[in-house]
Amino acid sequence: GMATAYDILGQAEEKLGNYPESEQSYMAAIEIKKGLDNKLLLASTYNNLGNLYNLQGEYSEALKYHYKALNIKMELNDSTTLPASYNNIGLISTDLNYFDDAIENYKKSISICNLTGNKRSKAVALNNLGSVYRNIGKYDIALECFKKAVQINLEIGNEDFLARNYDNMGM
Repeated sequence: GMATAYDILGQAEEKLGNYPESEQSYMAAIEIKKGLDNKLLLASTYNNLGNLYNLQGEYSEALKYHYKALNIKMELNDSTTLPASYNNIGLISTDLNYFDDAIENYKKSISICNLTGNKRSKAVALNNLGSVYRNIGKYDIALECFKKAVQINLEIGNEDFLARNYDNMGM
């Protein structure tokens, strides 16, 4: 419907660097989705808006919308998309040098992935967790995280992400 059209338009505008137009489209999608029965669709647009603000370095706004998405996913106990929300919050926390928050969020993502068997998201969270440990000088823990991420990515054949893992291991 219209909400999906606004979401797609928002993503297109974002890719073109038209951030104000992208924001308007996402906001229009949110207004429509608030009246619908599917809260997960609303969480998806909150997530898109959070990513848009993050791209622009508006970290507090980005966190606000990522937490809105997270809260809906928690309320619905949606274990398939929760790891991504924790990961997004972890990335922004890292950018803000809130390393403890970042570590906590990545660990939550990993825990859920362990329960659900979501290996791809687990590898992403491990890689990001390793980056935080590297940032705070805990190189031994960082290397363990990167090695685990590599192991998973080899296992699932995720070649795209392997380069990033090996790059990080070079530290």
